[in-house]
Amino acid sequence: MLLLTNDQRLALRWLVEQVAAGRLPETFYITWEGGFSLPVITFPLGAPRPPNELTEGALRAWAHGGYVLADPPQGSRLTYRVTLLGRAYEALATSGGSGTAGDVAALIDLRDFIDAHFDEEEMRDLCFALGLKYDNLGGRTLRGKARELVLHFVSLGEVDRLRAELRRMRPAHQTELDDNSRAA
Repeated sequence: MLLLTNDQRLALRWLVEQVAAGRLPETFYITWEGGFSLPVITFPLGAPRPPNELTEGALRAWAHGGYVLADPPQGSRLTYRVTLLGRAYEALATSGGSGTAGDVAALIDLRDFIDAHFDEEEMRDLCFALGLKYDNLGGRTLRGKARELVLHFVSLGEVDRLRAELRRMRPAHQTELDDNSRAA
């Protein structure tokens, strides 16, 4: 987060908090409209109004820093498809954001547990058991998919549900999972 301005950090913090609270999905569309170039989230409908600090420049800086994916606008409107990435959560939590360093460490441990104990087919089974489609998870590698799975359950506030399914699928590793849940 060292490369971001204070306004860019504030806007990113707002975005992470909205996703974590379930008021905004991890993928959304944003447009800058009007003479004052105010940001408007155009999808989903009824999304919260973003802060004025969420500028096109901030979005580009986030994309450059790996905090979001931002598909460039098509045509004459400045509409971007934006996907929040795990690095945004990690950066804010370790720099005094909405979580604590211990919370982030526990989530990283959970991601690492999934990456170490599941192959791709087993990860597909895990997603199926949790009602998710593996192919809809962000991330290109198994580790990336594990990260996005953890972040999905963070955004829902249901990390315990994910841990319960991991315990069911990997009963021999209960102690490791229990140690991880106490750290959170």
